[in-house]
Amino acid sequence: MVKAWAFDDVTETLEIEFRNGRIYQYAGVPAFLAKGFDVAASKGQFFLSRIDGRFRAQEVQPQSKLGPD
Repeated sequence: MVKAWAFDDVTETLEIEFRNGRIYQYAGVPAFLAKGFDVAASKGQFFLSRIDGRFRAQEVQPQSKLGPD
């Protein structure tokens, strides 16, 4: 379910890239919860039970991997 993730402790933003290619940022995620997500044996289960629907989510576009023309 989860391909990659990153957490910004200054803005309390958890960014998750899902295996389907979609990327979401979750605002207001406390550091302790992000740490729990990081060490969870099942990222998908942790996400569904502790993050999904509990924090404001915004889909973001992936950065282009292409260089300048």
